[in-house]
Amino acid sequence: MLLGLLLLLSVCNRFILDATGEDCIAGVVSDLTIDSNANLTWTIHPTEPCQIDEFRVDVARSTTAQFRFYVKERYANLSFLDVCERWTYTVIPISGGITGHRRELTGYIPLPPDTDLTVHYFKAEKLAKGIVHLQWNLTDPIPGNCVSRLEYRLVIMDLQSGDVIDTYIRAQQTNLDLLSPCVPYELSIRAINTVEGPSRSLNVETDPYPEDPPTLSSIESTPTGINMVWTLESYLRNRCPVINFFVNGGNNFNITQPIRDHFRRAPVVLNVTQLQPDRMYYFKVSVENLGGVSPVVPMAAQTLKLEPGRD
Repeated sequence: MLLGLLLLLSVCNRFILDATGEDCIAGVVSDLTIDSNANLTWTIHPTEPCQIDEFRVDVARSTTAQFRFYVKERYANLSFLDVCERWTYTVIPISGGITGHRRELTGYIPLPPDTDLTVHYFKAEKLAKGIVHLQWNLTDPIPGNCVSRLEYRLVIMDLQSGDVIDTYIRAQQTNLDLLSPCVPYELSIRAINTVEGPSRSLNVETDPYPEDPPTLSSIESTPTGINMVWTLESYLRNRCPVINFFVNGGNNFNITQPIRDHFRRAPVVLNVTQLQPDRMYYFKVSVENLGGVSPVVPMAAQTLKLEPGRD
């Protein structure tokens, strides 16, 4: 009887120890983040059954912890680490001396929130045939170990079509060769590190320049004519409106065909008529837009012989 009572008391005592957190393994922490004030913060699940006494925080560059400390709060200030340095942060809850499940985060120590990433000098210089050279710099320098992580977000907005292109650049200058002439653009630049600086903008429109020479798609000769189909430069590359298509055959013929430009830019169909049979003709082809006349395309074509019995 006495032995049975002792066994019952032992079992009850074990339940009491378990209920108070003895041998309780805490679950993983949630929302592990590091903010711009170098505070590593986390949360625990509201239904966590274990009584958490403290948290172990390991800060490491590799698998070996270089810093280890214990905190009772749900945050740890890491401002003693250099900004822009990359670390692995591990947080482990401890309940009754028993370590719980680990949670890791790998990231950089952010720049302080008051860091000035304002772009100071943003300039566009027009170069040859639609190329624009951009330059900029920062108002204030940033710590040397942050330079390798610094990049710039360049946003190019086509004010005519509304299209937007985003690109990221490491250097403080670049050449843009994707701007079409005769189109206004808004360019904006901002610096990005662990925080993002304010945007600085300017408007630019490249000077008009002529189309590339037209491309011959097909040609067919008859006894009294030459029928041709020509393809123009893509509308996306040069949006200066196309005005005229020229075929200069010297004293034999001289044709100007007006063009009503369209963003689809259909092929130009051109028929030269009233020619002599079985004769070689030399001529030059070009196209004109608001930027001027394109380089010419020299051509030679021979009309067919007149079949017997036909005038």
